Amino acid sequence: MHRIGLISILLIFSFFLTLLPGKAMAEKDARQAFLDQSDFVTVKQLAEQGDVRAQTALGSMYCGGKNAPKDKDKCLSWIQKAAEQGYIEAQLRLARLSPDNAKSLYWYQKAVDQGDAGAQTELGSLYFGGGLGIVDIQKALSLYHAAAGQGYAQAQSMLGDTYFFGEKVPIDKKEGCRWWRAAAEQGRKSAIDAYNQYCAQ
Repeated sequence: MHRIGLISILLIFSFFLTLLPGKAMAEKDARQAFLDQSDFVTVKQLAEQGDVRAQTALGSMYCGGKNAPKDKDKCLSWIQKAAEQGYIEAQLRLARLSPDNAKSLYWYQKAVDQGDAGAQTELGSLYFGGGLGIVDIQKALSLYHAAAGQGYAQAQSMLGDTYFFGEKVPIDKKEGCRWWRAAAEQGRKSAIDAYNQYCAQ
């Protein structure tokens, strides 16, 4: 009885999140975080019903052996079910878990193609640092700018660092300060500190 009640609450919670797309996106994603901490039987039941967040949570349980026996094949299989349905969080988890750089890039790109600012920033960082075996500064900057243009503070702060200190690009202190200020206005502490130290005169 308790389990049926919990499932009903989760389904109702899902419905209300669809009515608040901006808030749901900003919270990134309250229901996913809740499911990640839920019990195995409830999550498995929801996953088998096709719930992408539950499929992602179930796969993650198998990955880490949390509330479930550790099973890498089931881990990847369940997360991939959700990723193939276009669920961005699953695509990102699959990209991070894959030992194959080409597969990682494939799933990162799937998330990026949906315009997700977090995915853009993460893939940009990998291009910037060569984390997938490819260094491409222009692609990295393009992805950072795409995310920053959506108001994503982490990307704005990273652009500030990149331009101000000339990290693999020509130094442009004015541009660096501009991006630090944008991130600082959203409360990002590293950007606030950098702007106050180097730009506030």
